[in-house]
Amino acid sequence: MNKAGPGADGIIGSYARTKWEVKWRSGLTQIPGGCRIQNVTTSVHVTYIMPRWKNPVDGSPELREKWDKFAKALQIHEDGHKDHGIHAAQEIEADIARLRPLRSCNDMQRAANSTASSILDKYRKKDLYYDILTVHGATQGAVF
Repeated sequence: MNKAGPGADGIIGSYARTKWEVKWRSGLTQIPGGCRIQNVTTSVHVTYIMPRWKNPVDGSPELREKWDKFAKALQIHEDGHKDHGIHAAQEIEADIARLRPLRSCNDMQRAANSTASSILDKYRKKDLYYDILTVHGATQGAVF
């Protein structure tokens, strides 16, 4: 798994990868003297790339039990990454909705996009720190 596994950047012990993507849309409404956010919606798309044991029946019961424990712990770790994407989407919705009106809808859209981009950057960093803190899930039992 260290040589051919789905982990990021060939890091030993990085056995899986979770990619999340957040998209957002905000409606804009012209008001006297400017423009305001009307509504905000987000969507989150999550992709898991997980290791798979092709023929577990070929393994001993002890090895299958070890694999099952590892796979469950790894899924818990990867779900932590997924949660970052979900929390980012929730924060984007809330923060964009709170933006104060601006003079033009172009300015308002730029402010919304800037807000969302900052939040996404923050959660991407959280993903990096999460992997450092958990040693890519090892502290959560994702060790084989």
